[in-house]
Amino acid sequence: MTINERAKAEGIEIIRLKLGGDQIPGWVHVDNYAAPLDAAPGSIDQILCIGIVQTMPRWMVVNLLRDWYDKLRPQGLLAVEMPDLDKAILLRQRQASGELISTPLGYLNVGQWALYGDQWEGGIGNQYVWTVREFVQELNKAGFYIKEANHDAKFNRKGLDMWVVAERVE
Repeated sequence: MTINERAKAEGIEIIRLKLGGDQIPGWVHVDNYAAPLDAAPGSIDQILCIGIVQTMPRWMVVNLLRDWYDKLRPQGLLAVEMPDLDKAILLRQRQASGELISTPLGYLNVGQWALYGDQWEGGIGNQYVWTVREFVQELNKAGFYIKEANHDAKFNRKGLDMWVVAERVE
């Protein structure tokens, strides 16, 4: 069943996709986020991508950004949250005074966690962490207009994770 068919079957008129993580009511949750979306071009209103991009090789992300651009309607939004390499390095360098987080492996420096991810929960660790600047450049190359690019994370760590909102423009 395609994303468009799933949305119709679930009574969702505005198609909002959630890639990875927990489900959000009113959003179509997509588990196979590494593949091109099985949706009609120009049919998706919003894509929310949390903690996904840093698990995939960059060439794959670049291809997916183009696919997501194609699947979004004009003025459709892509929101991405993921660790910022620059912030992770700064926090890792402040090891002595850095923020520690409790993990099943003991307390870890938050910069180390951002670089390597929460590998103890059975997920895929962070393998390809981006800087805000790098990611914004790739979004621009794919055709997106950047509406927001900051560290005001909505789902994870404010000040560490980047929050980027991009719009498809014609």
